Amino acid sequence: MGLPDFSTRKPVTTIMIFLGVMLFGVISLSKLPQELFPPITYPQLTVFTVYANAAPEEIETLLTRPVEEAVGTVSGLKGIRSISKEGISLVMAEFDWDQNMDFASLRTREKVDLIKARLPRDASEPLVVPFNPFELPVMTISVTGNRTPVQLRQIATDILKEELEKIDGVASASVEGGLEREILVELNQGKLKVHNVSVLEVTDAITNSNLNYPAGTIKESFYEYLIRTLGEFQDISEVEQVVVKSKRPEEEERRLPFDQELARREISGRTQLVLIKDIAQVKDTVKDRSSYSRYNLNENVSVSVQKQAQVNTMQVINRIREAFPRLQKLLPPDVKMDIVYDQSIFIRDAINGVRDAAFQGGILAFLVLLAFLRNVKSSAIVTLSIPISVMIVFTFMYFGGLSINMMSLGGLALGVGMLVDNAIVVMENIFRHREMGKPAVQAATEGAEEVSNAIVASTLTTIAVFLPMIFVVGIAGQLFKELAFTVTFSLIGSLWVALTLIPLLSCKLGGSKEEAAKGASSFEGGKTWKMVLEKYDKTLRYFLARKKIGLAVVFFIFISSFFLVNFLEKELMPKPDQGQFIIKVDMPVGTKVDETNKVVLRVEKVISGHPVVESVSAIVGATRGESAKDIVKSMGSHQGRIIVNLKEKRGKAKTIDVVQELQESFKQAGGAKNAKIEFALGQSLIGGAFGGGGKPITIEIKGEKLEVMESIARQIEAGLEKIPGIFGIEDDVPEPSPEVRINVDKDKSSLYSISVVDLARVAQTVLRGYIPSQFKEKGREIDIRVRLREEDRDSYDKLERIQINSPMGVMIPLGTLADFRRGMGPSAINRVGQERTVMVFAGVAGQKLADVSADVSKMLGGMKF
Repeated sequence: MGLPDFSTRKPVTTIMIFLGVMLFGVISLSKLPQELFPPITYPQLTVFTVYANAAPEEIETLLTRPVEEAVGTVSGLKGIRSISKEGISLVMAEFDWDQNMDFASLRTREKVDLIKARLPRDASEPLVVPFNPFELPVMTISVTGNRTPVQLRQIATDILKEELEKIDGVASASVEGGLEREILVELNQGKLKVHNVSVLEVTDAITNSNLNYPAGTIKESFYEYLIRTLGEFQDISEVEQVVVKSKRPEEEERRLPFDQELARREISGRTQLVLIKDIAQVKDTVKDRSSYSRYNLNENVSVSVQKQAQVNTMQVINRIREAFPRLQKLLPPDVKMDIVYDQSIFIRDAINGVRDAAFQGGILAFLVLLAFLRNVKSSAIVTLSIPISVMIVFTFMYFGGLSINMMSLGGLALGVGMLVDNAIVVMENIFRHREMGKPAVQAATEGAEEVSNAIVASTLTTIAVFLPMIFVVGIAGQLFKELAFTVTFSLIGSLWVALTLIPLLSCKLGGSKEEAAKGASSFEGGKTWKMVLEKYDKTLRYFLARKKIGLAVVFFIFISSFFLVNFLEKELMPKPDQGQFIIKVDMPVGTKVDETNKVVLRVEKVISGHPVVESVSAIVGATRGESAKDIVKSMGSHQGRIIVNLKEKRGKAKTIDVVQELQESFKQAGGAKNAKIEFALGQSLIGGAFGGGGKPITIEIKGEKLEVMESIARQIEAGLEKIPGIFGIEDDVPEPSPEVRINVDKDKSSLYSISVVDLARVAQTVLRGYIPSQFKEKGREIDIRVRLREEDRDSYDKLERIQINSPMGVMIPLGTLADFRRGMGPSAINRVGQERTVMVFAGVAGQKLADVSADVSKMLGGMKF
């Protein structure tokens, strides 16, 4: 007994099975996680190490190379790349796709631990973090109000961040923008010289004066007492009272007899204590500004929310939105929250798009069936198979561990067009058996069984096309795996529905034999149908009589399709019109953040005046955080990023049209002086996750001398410009960064017993500032920074006059012990395969990639390096 026979003989059992499947589908749909992209495991680890204020070349020598040597011995390693920037070393280790990344991470940590002793003492410990280019914050919130930047940041940190992280499913909330409070000890160079106090003595005094330390325990008869030494600052004014140095007449004391206590007291009374307030001014102020953040031209603080892994994105965002009224009540009345970015909007649009496509497909299927079958009941039965098959797919997706995302929904949308195929074949054959005068049950059983082998074979051939995609490795395999599974599930579901539910409903609801015959006769008697049949019959006879001509036409169309492929755009993911784009502003390396901010502000004002722009969010520079993500994603003082959101009701204006219009307006206005302005559509994250912008031509130049490699890159770019089909030539040659090099004269330093380490520490303290301790207040730690006052370090010439205290008791100008030279150094050093590398990228248009690649290889072969 086959499936059609079973369904017609056991109608109640069949209906109950389908009701159960529908119930499972509804429950599964409510529990399926909803994401923008499928969960992707990228086989790459990033080892990052921080060494504050070190130049890129020092970072490369002291951090990057030792870490590369250690990571290079890890088994399963496919390739290694690194970036050495100011204060940061990033080493990216790429593994094969079949590697277990948990074990790979463990092996990498073991190798890195072996070389920690070789790294500089002041560098942070290397951290090994997984690399995920597809992980975005699910929501970004802008906090604005009539408050100072310090107060706004403190409100966002103390209230909003704390409350958001309590919401179920939220992993973390990071705060950007605003200003942070700090205690600044501004040293006076003249007073330091008068009191013969060195900079290092000041920092050591603060460190040793601000601490609580356990001393042990005392045991008595019944109790055991914990002894603690309490010395932490309770008030900021205590910083001024820290004793840096004491001056006393030691020569007189040595000449006195040991037992003359009275004389000793007299001398100690004349002892002079040098306090912090005698040589410096203590200020409760803010840290030097390193970033600006604005929303609609108003200064703000941004809070980015990251969700936990394997958590439903839609549910997390809905919980955050539900908590908004409660959070707003916790904030002061003048502080306002606005949502700048919401990932659920894109997910909701994708889901609604598939839902509309399925609904429209169902209506069109019903109308087409009605036109051919001329029977409302039969057409409705086939159309009914669509939602039932979709519910079956949701059930399979839940138990298969899939999620609702762009790829799985795309597979479902693709499958919706195939869902009715099997049902139409079965229904049409049952309809034919009814026309032959057979009873309803017999027609349903025989009609379905007659075509069962054919539709099973047809379904399996389609599955054979999609299912092997699950074996594809790499990004494409992880992306299209869910599409392949979804299409397969939908086809299996439609096959089962066609062999069980369609025969059952056709024999129960299909109507009488007279209705079937009437529908068939009215269909066959239509003028339109007769005309179609005549045309088809005439065309078929023509090609059957001229088989060679028919085969030649088909072959010509087949060959022509290969040439048409060259005119189609090729990309990994489509670029949906999301109503959002990004503007990147780059000034010359070394530009002060205040100057960069002026340029970005001008760009914001131009954009805000556009009629379809709804909101503009800008970040200039970066407030470097302590987490791995904050350090890796931080921008320089010369960089800015603007996120533009367009209005939903903007007529026919597409995002790309608005971008081109703004680009043209900037060109006409001459742009901003020395600024590079780049527009980037809110395209898929996957396309922007890889270097080179996905350009097909990539040339690597390896060597040791950066200036020689840059010269070669310019030669290659000049050669590429002459090759037909090449466009958009770019390179990653690092821009030179202005710097001052202090070359220490070790012979002179040793004469005064001053080490290079002492010189480096003094230079860091007087210029950037040194944080010897923190002031604790209400559970917060506020940095205490020691630095030379502005008027003593505001010019290049004053650097040489900085005084250094020698252990021999004399003050030595820094210019006496070192030579100052201005110069240009690289802003970053890229390495591939443990070698310095410069890359040149180029796009291809209007020519075959193979031909262009051959021309490029020929051009490179004729060059001498």
